[in-house]
Amino acid sequence: MNPPKTSTLFFLFATLAAFSSGALAADPIPVKVAVIAMYELGEVTGDAPGEYQFWVEREALNRVYAFPFGPHDLRMNDKGLMGVCSGPGVSNAAMVISALGL
Repeated sequence: MNPPKTSTLFFLFATLAAFSSGALAADPIPVKVAVIAMYELGEVTGDAPGEYQFWVEREALNRVYAFPFGPHDLRMNDKGLMGVCSGPGVSNAAMVISALGL
């Protein structure tokens, strides 16, 4: 049996910390569509674009929500489109989307 990966342990501890601190008790955000990008090369805006930056800049995802469970913060526009960057790999995507659902 293999031990859990470091990223899995981080996700579990971060989730427990968020629940205990009340960080997840905020009002729900009305989302119509969530777009999940797998990578970003650098900053989210203003440099060489990766997959996430194209969505952020072209769809005007100007509202930023802190998201400690992913590589970048959540971004949203006024129409209900939310952008999420999960990072590369199936395990990263699974953890980020699970955290988003919570």
